[in-house]
Amino acid sequence: MKKILPSLVVIAGVLVLMSCPSPGSASGASGGTLTINLPVISMQQVGKNPVLTGTSSYDILGTGPGSAGFQRNGITAQTVTIGSLAAGSWQVEVNGNNAAKKVISTATTQVTVVEGSTASADVLESQFTSSSGLSISLTWANALNETFVEADLTPLNGSPSTINLPAAANAGGTTTISATKAVAPGYYTLSRVFQDPTGFRSGGADSLYVPPADTASFALNVDATGAVTVTITPDPPSTFQIALSSVKANYGKGQDITVAATVSGKPSIQWYLNGALQSQTGPAVTLSNLPGGAYRLDCVAAVGGVLISDHVNFSVAGK
Repeated sequence: MKKILPSLVVIAGVLVLMSCPSPGSASGASGGTLTINLPVISMQQVGKNPVLTGTSSYDILGTGPGSAGFQRNGITAQTVTIGSLAAGSWQVEVNGNNAAKKVISTATTQVTVVEGSTASADVLESQFTSSSGLSISLTWANALNETFVEADLTPLNGSPSTINLPAAANAGGTTTISATKAVAPGYYTLSRVFQDPTGFRSGGADSLYVPPADTASFALNVDATGAVTVTITPDPPSTFQIALSSVKANYGKGQDITVAATVSGKPSIQWYLNGALQSQTGPAVTLSNLPGGAYRLDCVAAVGGVLISDHVNFSVAGK
């Protein structure tokens, strides 16, 4: 009996292990297999640093029949295969992470796993969704006697749309308009126009970037002297630079003013004068017969899916 007892213990242990269900599968069943096909990861690069707004890896969470489930994190391959899954309907959630391991987009899909077979789930880039927002704050001194006219938001390679902002609020000698809007992630140009009692319009345009699953902010402050401070968060990632030719501080009435832009690559260019979009789209713009007043000329350039801007200031004599 002393020699037989150990053998019986081993056999009993094997029988117990055989009776335990596999992870994610039905009791006593071998389960099915699921292959998940993911979008190819194509990280943008700025110099040698990855853009945090691009997808760097995927996390996958599967929820199946009963309490069955699985999780795979840090996936960089295009295809993932998972075995021993319980037969039945599965929901697969895929989260796209940026290089800082922050979730920036999410996709879900349903798939049926069949016992002894391999099911396939294709998670397409078009299925991913991301909530993003743009916080806008415009503040100017009441002493300027200006009123807000409009603000337009233009996506890269898109058409401008007017932003409906709430009524202005007066406090402490300043007027403020602020709001947060839900927008798709990407590059935008934000232009704004103000008008004084004589009908003269001032303003400007700036490029900005709205990250996926995050909120960008644009804050404009104009003090009583007319000095403008613009704060944009985050700083738009850029792969190129723009340089504008110099201008004089003051021009006489009737003088032509020409400004040229030097941009690396093959840019698409838009010019804005005091916030108003100009018809000229080449690398140089000529302004003629401007009425007297202070001007800001903005150049917004797009190269390879990236948008940047720069500006010059000058004044024209007379009224």
